[in-house]
Amino acid sequence: MPPTESPHWTVATKSIIAAAALVLLGLLIWQFRSLIQPIVIAVLIAYLVNPLVTQSTQRLKLSRGASVLLVYAVFLVTIIAVFTAIGFVSVDQGQKLVKEAPELLTKSSVWFRNTLTTIRATQAGQILPTNLSLEQLDLGSLASQLLSYAQPAISGGGSLAAQLASATLDVISTTFLILFISIYLSKDAPLFARMIGDVAQTPGYRADAERLSRDFVRIWDAYLRGQVILAVIMFFLVSLALSAMGLNYSLALGVLSGLMEFLPVIGPLIATVVAALVAIFQNGNWLGLSPLWYTLAIIAIMFALQQIEAAVLVPRFVGEALDLHPVTVIVVVVMGTSLAGILGAVLAAPVAASIKLLGGYAWRKMFDLQPFVQAEETQQSPPVSWRTRLAALVQRSRGRT
Repeated sequence: MPPTESPHWTVATKSIIAAAALVLLGLLIWQFRSLIQPIVIAVLIAYLVNPLVTQSTQRLKLSRGASVLLVYAVFLVTIIAVFTAIGFVSVDQGQKLVKEAPELLTKSSVWFRNTLTTIRATQAGQILPTNLSLEQLDLGSLASQLLSYAQPAISGGGSLAAQLASATLDVISTTFLILFISIYLSKDAPLFARMIGDVAQTPGYRADAERLSRDFVRIWDAYLRGQVILAVIMFFLVSLALSAMGLNYSLALGVLSGLMEFLPVIGPLIATVVAALVAIFQNGNWLGLSPLWYTLAIIAIMFALQQIEAAVLVPRFVGEALDLHPVTVIVVVVMGTSLAGILGAVLAAPVAASIKLLGGYAWRKMFDLQPFVQAEETQQSPPVSWRTRLAALVQRSRGRT
């Protein structure tokens, strides 16, 4: 008796099964949406350390599991050492900066009010006011309002302590979950790569799948690893430059500048604004400059560092992997923040670049065009040395003046 052949599914059956699978997947994601963020963070950590694991496996002749444990042990020790070395100082400066933030905002509002009053008086031909100060604010009323807001928290001190303990436990458990998932993902990374490769063996689409995979890897490699390198470099450059200028909280501002590197376009602007607010209300400086000129000098330094980063560091470590317009980056960062908070803001740009890549491929296939605009060999331009880029930046600066 000949073996029976399993019948092929009709188009309607395939559509029903695919729709049911998508609905089930959506329900699962919605039900366990609180786990999405830790899993994404674990995937990112595993992705970032994968080259180190691969290198240690090849050079030290270790098994994949032993290499993963070694890399993660070194990673944790390094994190602890870094936080021990600079963490206490930066955290202390950060706490002081946060405590002084309300006063900085108050002084900023007074300064803007004085400026507007001066402009109005000048337009009206009146004598310019010179005695506007913080004392003119109704600080008593402001303090009463703040106390009324803080009273419920003070009266519920026991529940606040319980909430703090619960939040601490949640952070610890989430951290262990992230490490656990990340370690297993790192260990089984070759298995996942083979699974993806097996899916890509569809007849007629192997070359397209391989090209798309390389382009996806190029986008995420350039962004994630490049942004980490840029964050570390900008942390040191901003900290050293602001320390040399005698600005308070220079180390905390350096940490802020490094973290803001993960927010394209918007992040460096935020770091500059915060540094300017600290500078304009700082009591004196070793250069003997007025607050206005001192603030302008700090802004100029931050701007110069960002231009050096854009001309020298970004092309070297990130390149044009994202290929997104700055306005598009700003829009997707805002959208990512509204959808997934800080993590959404950090991943918005590479996700948008990936969607653009896949959408462009699908669009060209729908119209029977070549699936890729450029050949892969001509897409990557030859590397340009940092000396050439720096010389071009200096030449452009001279041309503007």
